[in-house]
Amino acid sequence: MEFLTEQVEDIVRCMKCGNCMSACPVFAVTGREAMLARGRIQLLKAVMNGRLELTDGLRDVLFTCLNCDACSLSCPPGIRVDELMKAAKAELLRLGKPLPEPQDLLKPGVAYKELQMRIEFVRSFVESMRGLTDHHQIALSAAVRARYYEDALAEGQDWADWCADGLIDICCPMSYTLSFGAFAQWMARHRRLTGEGDVTWLAGIGLKSSAGELPLDEAERQICFARRADADGIALFSAAALDDAALELLGEIAAL
Repeated sequence: MEFLTEQVEDIVRCMKCGNCMSACPVFAVTGREAMLARGRIQLLKAVMNGRLELTDGLRDVLFTCLNCDACSLSCPPGIRVDELMKAAKAELLRLGKPLPEPQDLLKPGVAYKELQMRIEFVRSFVESMRGLTDHHQIALSAAVRARYYEDALAEGQDWADWCADGLIDICCPMSYTLSFGAFAQWMARHRRLTGEGDVTWLAGIGLKSSAGELPLDEAERQICFARRADADGIALFSAAALDDAALELLGEIAAL
């Protein structure tokens, strides 16, 4: 590979000292050696020696590099890992192995592998946060996409599994909509997906969101419906929308 010939000096200078472990944000989330500068360099060394090809699997590893350059700053021999990763990514693109195009995702196999990678990556982040919150003895909450099958899974947010596995303590699907019909459907689905375990389910209601501004009478309707649907609580978005009229309404509802 032409790019490896140009980068061979950096590849062989890696001491495998592990200093990059404390600097890499991706490794902090995944804990995977392959997603660390040392691991990525060893994979490229295997390519250089003919023991490994630039496959789709290697693409997944290389493209998780954020090119933040934190590892280069902590590297004793001064390897410019960011430049090395840019060259490797460019070679993948030259060989026709880019990130999946929309038309590729129409193929069930490609879509499955892409979703699997996203779900594993996001879950590893949640697991990392679980470790931190357990250490500090605080609850872990997650505001998630309301449309589980349509949006959440596509972005790697398998929050139903997080609830089932006890990875999070509080789950708040962001059910921001001006349509009461859509809201009611989501409430039924969220009750089922959050399960009957120890997870606290908060119904997210958007007073002022990307969906628009929810009239106060409709906000009252959604809040009351969520309570009847056995939501454990309500989370309102956003704080800036809580004017005097909204606060007065909330006081009236709380007194019921």
